[in-house]
Amino acid sequence: MQVGTPAQDVRVLISTAGTSTWVVLPEGCTSNDPSNCANLRGQEFNINVSSTWVANDFYGLELESNLGYSGNGEFGFDKVGLSW
Repeated sequence: MQVGTPAQDVRVLISTAGTSTWVVLPEGCTSNDPSNCANLRGQEFNINVSSTWVANDFYGLELESNLGYSGNGEFGFDKVGLSW
């Protein structure tokens, strides 16, 4: 998948439980994570590089709350395209 302008390549998983496209920001990998964290999580999307990013707000990520996962996400709008 490509996100932003200029396009940044990221890998995503299809979900039938959600209606949003989620990508990992650089803040999603910390110094406590493996050195290949970005690759393991599908690469990072840098909002500061995209000229078409429009921030919305921070919201709780409730999609997997039944599994005990929680967290916050920065939501916004940008171009999204599928590619090989």
